[in-house]
Amino acid sequence: MGRSSGHLPMRTCVSCRAKRIKRDLARFVLDQEVRPVQDHAFRMKGRGAYTCKREMCMEGAGNFKKIHRALRRLSTRDS
Repeated sequence: MGRSSGHLPMRTCVSCRAKRIKRDLARFVLDQEVRPVQDHAFRMKGRGAYTCKREMCMEGAGNFKKIHRALRRLSTRDS
């Protein structure tokens, strides 16, 4: 039998709501000043929110509001 390709983690873009493979998305976390910053290495501590790497999902003030809202919602759900 051949080796299985393994599990590919899926995440949802907070902007367009498309489901994609985790490595195809950009991850954002909140820094100490409670501002969303991009986690290029996917290793920063804390909850993450994901967006597509497309311009339309990455740019715009509205998307940072969506990211902040998603992270706030996730952190309050844990409490």
